Amino acid sequence: MEAETRRPLPEWVVPLLVGATGLPTFAAFWIGGRPDLGALWLGASVMLSIVLAVGGRSDTTRTLRGGEDDERALLHEYQATTATAIVLVVALWGLFLADGIRGENGLVYGVLLLVAEAAHLIALAVLNRIR
Repeated sequence: MEAETRRPLPEWVVPLLVGATGLPTFAAFWIGGRPDLGALWLGASVMLSIVLAVGGRSDTTRTLRGGEDDERALLHEYQATTATAIVLVVALWGLFLADGIRGENGLVYGVLLLVAEAAHLIALAVLNRIR
């Protein structure tokens, strides 16, 4: 079986996508009557995309852009993704409990926790079938 080669993304793709996420965010806040907050989030997206576009000397920036594809970078990406998932689940759980303490139903946080667990179980099932 031949090893699959992974081509890195062109360096401009990720900064462009990060900057582009600011447009629907701005539109959503505009529709919601808060164009000032939309402009703030659009500015944050554009600033991050500029940092990603011009920060090529940093290993972290190159990894975020998808330019690094060696084992070390892939391991760091895996570990960072795992840490992100743990932090998000703990934050959702804390918000769910805080909603319960305030006497609210916590439905939004509970549903997000269920979606996260379902995604985890599906990913495990798929990965176990592949290997």
